Amino acid sequence: MIALALLLAVQTTPLERSIKVPPSDYRALHFDIRNRPATLELAYQVSQGSPGVRLRVLPRVDENRFRAGRSYNEIAGTELDSSGRLEVYLQTPGHYIVIVDNREASRGAAVRLKGLISYDTLTRPAIELATRRKSMVIVSSVAIFLGVAWFAGRRLWFANREQKTPEPPTTSP
Repeated sequence: MIALALLLAVQTTPLERSIKVPPSDYRALHFDIRNRPATLELAYQVSQGSPGVRLRVLPRVDENRFRAGRSYNEIAGTELDSSGRLEVYLQTPGHYIVIVDNREASRGAAVRLKGLISYDTLTRPAIELATRRKSMVIVSSVAIFLGVAWFAGRRLWFANREQKTPEPPTTSP
């Protein structure tokens, strides 16, 4: 029972933050997905009197592109709203950011984020090669092995033939 509780504790990472986003600006929360795919679940609530915000999930490498106003790879996002939920499956482990975007508002926003990162616990089935490709791998592996064995054996054969064992000296009685 304790082992199960520890396993479940390791498989999820809770997130809870309160963020103040200035008008016409954004804030970024950095997080990492390690070793295996995970699901990010976020719920957000903007405090009363604050304008709505938009959440975006990006790979961390695209943060500078977002900041510069260039095209970037948005994995998931929400509409401009004062509350909502975002759920995204992140298949590739790596570095990500959640952007709380308030660039469309003329007033600052106080945002409360609650979320969870749940790692996949299921094993993935192994991918098998197609029969034709398997045959090609086997044939090419055997051919390379035989080629190396032939080349090495040939050199050893000739080296062995060139070595002559000296005849023992003859003694006369």
